[in-house]
Order: sequence, then C-alpha cells, then structure tokens
Amino acid sequence: MKDAFDIVIVGSGPTAVAALDALDLRQRVAAVTGNVNENIPTKWLHPKIMAVSAERGEIAGVAEPLAGPLQGAKPLFSTAIEGGLANYWGQQFLRYEEGDPYPKDIFGNYRDYLAACDAIEQLFRLDGGDEIANGPQIGPGYVMRVPRLLVGSRRKPGIGLEAMRDVFFGTENLALLRTRADRLERANGSSWKVHLANGEVIAARRILLAAGVIGSGRLLLRSFESVSTVAFQDHAPWMIYASGLRYLHALRPPGAARHFNALTIEKMTGNRTRIFASLYNMRRAELNLLLASTMGRSFGFLKGWPSPPGTSLLQPVQIWTENSYAQIEIDRTGKVKDLTAPTPEDAGLTEALAALSRLGGRCLKASRTLPGYGFHYHGSNLHLRDGSKADIGTFLKEASDGAVVSIDASALPRIGLRPHTLTAMAAARQIALQTQ
Repeated sequence: MKDAFDIVIVGSGPTAVAALDALDLRQRVAAVTGNVNENIPTKWLHPKIMAVSAERGEIAGVAEPLAGPLQGAKPLFSTAIEGGLANYWGQQFLRYEEGDPYPKDIFGNYRDYLAACDAIEQLFRLDGGDEIANGPQIGPGYVMRVPRLLVGSRRKPGIGLEAMRDVFFGTENLALLRTRADRLERANGSSWKVHLANGEVIAARRILLAAGVIGSGRLLLRSFESVSTVAFQDHAPWMIYASGLRYLHALRPPGAARHFNALTIEKMTGNRTRIFASLYNMRRAELNLLLASTMGRSFGFLKGWPSPPGTSLLQPVQIWTENSYAQIEIDRTGKVKDLTAPTPEDAGLTEALAALSRLGGRCLKASRTLPGYGFHYHGSNLHLRDGSKADIGTFLKEASDGAVVSIDASALPRIGLRPHTLTAMAAARQIALQTQ
C-alpha cells in the first residue's frame, strides 16, 4: 500500500467541504477527489452542466453513466469534479424551518442544527434571502423572497459557482488524491483499504463517504458482496413555463438582479414549507444556458454573451411539492433497475398554479421532471442478497464496525421542499465531528 491515513474522505463536493471544516487536520487526512478525464457525449448532459462547462472551457465533470429504463432519456451520472454538482447549481443556501424534515437523528435538537448551518455559512459569502414586503399579495401563508444565493467564498467573495471548489482547495494539511475510489476492502483489525482507479491502494482508519448519492452507492455495490441494489430518493420538481410574470422581475430586488434565479415563492403552514417555487428570468442568463436549454447546444466562443432582449417574456418556474418525490434503484451492473414516479395527481401543483395566476401568470406548459433528473438525491437504502433492507447508515455501522461512514445526502432519510445543500452540509459536518 502506498500510504496510511487516519481519515480518508471519498469525494470533494459540498459534504466533503463540510467535513473538512469539522476535522482535526493535525491527523493525516486525505481526500480522493473523484477526478477523471471522461469525455461524455454533450447530448447526454443536463443543459446547466453543458452551459457552465462551455463557459469555463472545462470538461463536464461527470462520469460513470447509468443506463436507464426510460427510452430516450439522458443517463444519470456520478460527479467527477472538485466541488461536485455545486459547480453547476446548488447556489441557494436555505435553512430548514423547525417543522421541516431537518435530520433529527443527526442533531440533538433544532438549535444544534442551526449552529451547524451557521458554521457552514461562515465559510462562504451569501447574498439575498430577504422577504419582499412590498410585493403583490398572493394569499395566506405565502412568502416572496429574494433568493439566498451562494456568491463566493471568504477568500474570493465574488467567485460564484466556484466557491465550493475554492474552499476545498483552500484546506491546509490535506493530501489530495486526484483520482476515483474504485472499491473498499477491510485490511486487518480496524484498518481499511481504498483501492483507487489509478491502481494504487491506500489504508485508512476511518473512511467518510462524500461521493454523492450515486457515487457512494456505486462504490458500496463494488465493495460489499452482500449488497444487490441501492435505492435512493429524488425530489424532482414540476417544470412550468408561464407568461405574464414580467412585472415580478421589474421589482429587481438586491442580489437577484445579477442572477437569473430571480425570485422564490413559498407556502408556509406553521413552521413547515408546503410549496417551494423558483422563478427564473432568462434575460439574466448566459446565452449558452438559453441555447443548451432550447437547442441542446452551447459554444465556448459565446462565453459571457447575455441572452437577447425579449427572452424574459417566457418565465420558467420550478415547483417542488410534497408529492414530487421519486425513487430510483441501481444494480451492480451499473444500470437503473427500477424507478417509481410520483402519482400524477398533485394538489400542491394545483395550488401553486393558482398562486401564479393571482400574480398575473398564465401557465403555458407544465411537466413533471423525470425521476432522477431533479438532482435532489437523498435517502439511500441498500437491498441485500438475503432479501433484507437497511438504510445506508445502519448497514455501514454493522458491516464496517463504524469505520466507514456515509456523510453525504445518502444519510438524509428525507429532505424538505427547500433546497437541501446547506442542510446536507450541516449534517456532514455534525457526523464528521461525532466520528473522528
């Protein structure tokens, strides 16, 4: 074996960043970043990944395509880039309310959850989040806000989507292994081996899995013979195209004016979010994002070009409801074995469309995002060869005597309607604190 470490983190995205903030780096700590130079056909990429890659002149940073049962659908991927999918989206940093499903099994109470969120926020520069008090009236329980966006890191306040990557690389005393973890294996006693894609093997006293839900799931399928499939949840939104909402963008609240994510609307009941909607002004988006969304193409020579006037006449709106959860199951061969879509009936969507109507909007098209393409993955459960099932935390505790620990969103049994990036990072930080 090449090296031995106290702790090895598998992954380099948001939850890896959160764990590093919690760890005592006087220990020998390494991160297997997940990096591979895998050229994925452009037609397979999500429009946002395609556009951002073209703007930066970088490879897409996704790998290991999963074949799926949906005819003509793009494959699902593991991420393979420092910073993870947060390099492309995940800019909204929102705390959950006490009635939302924050991970109570990880935090002793809501106060501890908020403290962990605050610790994560200290690593970054955030903008927005204020309620728009002078906005149009939507109805009881509705709140309109400026999106609370991640706009930079402490070192580089205006770095935008590269903030997660900047914090990761700014960590001192961290050994970086810029390859992928191929499989895990018990060595002797409490020590474990991590077999790397470049052929090297490293030893670790403890392994923290932060490779993302798909990446961590596939690694476990390659590492434990007792696991036959991994099932996980996706909170996939409704995609709405509306007209008549232009005057909302005319409010031009601070922060939102610089970003195509213009406004958020929530329906609250008590201290729980029941509907969450993001309203987009494509006039503020790069031309490459518009082209990728409409034509499936983007071009490096158009870097920095804005979308043309009139683009905001059509307003995309994404709506998350309590009935927009789906389940995906992957097997040992690298295929999507099964998926379970939400039921077509959705009272939350009906209510959200009525709210948009009260704002002057007219729904031109409404479609549900396919299971797996919402990218709000969470809640991994393992199906074992003996017919039993176990959540990922319970399985790893028994199979590794606590030496291998899941810290990414795989460990969140349920996420709320608000974006879960901050909550997943807070949970990862808390788990890392408890397990080092």
